Amino acid sequence: MGTLAAGTERYSVVATVGKGTFGEVARGRRSSTGEMVAIKILRNDGHGQRAAKNELRLLRALRRAGADRAHVVRFLEAFGDASRTYLVFELLQQNLFDFQKRNNFTPLPVRHIRTITAQVLAALVKLKELSIIHADLKPENIMLVDHPRFPFRVKLIDFGSASVSTDVRRAAEPYIQSRFYRAPEILLGLPFCEKVDVWSLGCVLAELHLGWPLYPGADEHDQVRYICSTLGLPRGELLSAARKAPAFFRWAPHPVGSWQLKAPGGEPRVERRKFVFSSLDQLGAVNAKPAPRHDREALAERCDVCAMVELLKRMLTWDSRERIGAGAALRHPFVSLRRLAGDFQATAYYRLCREDLKASRCGGVQSVVEKMEGLRLAPKWRRMAPKWRQTAPKPSRAVKRVLTPRSPQVKELGAAIYNCSCLAEDLGKIFEAYWALGVPGAAVPVPWPANYSTAFNAETPLALTLNGTTAAVFLSSSPPPLCAAGRTADLAAILGVIDAADKFIDVAVMSYLPTTEFSRPERFWPAIDTRLRAAAFERGVTVRLLAACWRHSRASMFPFLRSLAALADNRTGYTVEVRLFMVPSTAAQARIPYARVNHNKYMVTEKAAYIGTSNWSGDYFERTAGSALVVKQTGNGGGTVAEQLRGVFERDWSSGYSVDIGDAERWASVCGSRQP
Repeated sequence: MGTLAAGTERYSVVATVGKGTFGEVARGRRSSTGEMVAIKILRNDGHGQRAAKNELRLLRALRRAGADRAHVVRFLEAFGDASRTYLVFELLQQNLFDFQKRNNFTPLPVRHIRTITAQVLAALVKLKELSIIHADLKPENIMLVDHPRFPFRVKLIDFGSASVSTDVRRAAEPYIQSRFYRAPEILLGLPFCEKVDVWSLGCVLAELHLGWPLYPGADEHDQVRYICSTLGLPRGELLSAARKAPAFFRWAPHPVGSWQLKAPGGEPRVERRKFVFSSLDQLGAVNAKPAPRHDREALAERCDVCAMVELLKRMLTWDSRERIGAGAALRHPFVSLRRLAGDFQATAYYRLCREDLKASRCGGVQSVVEKMEGLRLAPKWRRMAPKWRQTAPKPSRAVKRVLTPRSPQVKELGAAIYNCSCLAEDLGKIFEAYWALGVPGAAVPVPWPANYSTAFNAETPLALTLNGTTAAVFLSSSPPPLCAAGRTADLAAILGVIDAADKFIDVAVMSYLPTTEFSRPERFWPAIDTRLRAAAFERGVTVRLLAACWRHSRASMFPFLRSLAALADNRTGYTVEVRLFMVPSTAAQARIPYARVNHNKYMVTEKAAYIGTSNWSGDYFERTAGSALVVKQTGNGGGTVAEQLRGVFERDWSSGYSVDIGDAERWASVCGSRQP
């Protein structure tokens, strides 16, 4: 069909494989290597020339970033003449629409949908890193690489509609994105960001499951009407801000004032949907197979479908601020297999799903069950070297006798977890939130950008194997304004662990005050104290509290501790014990702050372990930054975090440093200079 020259390189055009608005795509052969390639041929006329320049600029940025390793098509080179621009890419096999068509639009099994979804999400994560919005994500632009050799390995193509993103950009033209996959913010004329691509991918995911588009509107009014049928009407605040809302909705002031969807004008509308849903939850019932209780394989697949629908509901939201981001979607229990790993890890279905993800080489997909060998708690006395040791000349012998005893000794406890990139990345997000606020003039964003959000929380913890035992883990944070979407607040994590306990609750903290400490005026703050009392009173849980006792302990703490211990009056039958962990200081150590103190903040029950950074008083959860690790684990033999943690607690509880709260004669001298 002809030869194209690019400098010293020659391309033999074999066949035209597709046509679009601004040009066509041909299959060709690179003469120097014999490699088959795809050549996108764009006309240099008006808008086409501007589109070609924009696409070339983005393709070069993607190539520099190595995006082809993140499931983006590999761009080879560009050349042109006066009338056309030629973009050369690796040759891929076929797009998802053609694949569906050849298979009579048969619904795709959910495990294959996950494999595709994971790869496209990895591509979207890479695009977000480069501030690129694809803006035309649809089955035609998701290519199977080589299906016979690499089943369901895909790459994202066609950056002709792509652009550099901003969070407040408005569509300059009415037809960004193909209609079936067009996000609500584009339909309504609202500011948009990269999450328009997440909406489109959600529509593709549903289409693969149904074998038919979820929202196949004949025009934009149809599109809005179909979306309303499953999501309900958008909130009034969105419609009030939407530039194009009057095209689809009208304000009805009577009787109470509300937005209403306008009736379509013109000819009667033809129903184009194959499946008419009133809720996205109904997708789970489509093509559902019987799942008897005894059939673990069928139950596993059914569970997988439910997890997919849950992800869909996070991807398809009217408000883009509530929509899950690509990074968080990669960690969703459906994509990461955490949902299946919880109950169906022993099934052949689960093993197939894991093999599918591995075979697709999803570099951005984290394996669900990460190997967690060698986790150990790390209780220790920590000697903190004074700065003079690092910077000053060697002191004289006389000076050393004064300075050496001043070295503080702080009793700490932590957890070291190895080979868990998912959890490390999640903790890094908490750090990044602090880092973002550590510059002059910084303010807490409302809401936090999506890249700070997490999929791991009290409701959907990360499934791991710790020391050979299955565990569910999440990180909490405080105060609530610093918790991005999905993050469990630290106080909620503590209360959740307390409320779930049936047998015992062991607590070791530096300070225990059901008040605020630093706010003025001080306030009563009984959140944790009330739950501990309720656990003992209502459920008969054994409660033991070990609080630090030292020179700087607040005097107001001790009446509350005595009050808690008083629940264990012999006639009540409740088991509540309170002890003080006191570490006397030498005369020299007493002259410096935090000389010797039990700095632990942890809790252990028969169901969970909690290791935090915050003292248990109001300001630490309302106004002070902090974080915690919560581990729920089954097993025995001393390997679980809870078993290790309880061993540490028993050691300290029974040590010579531990004194009953009622034995004031023993501890009053240590805490004799208590501040109010």
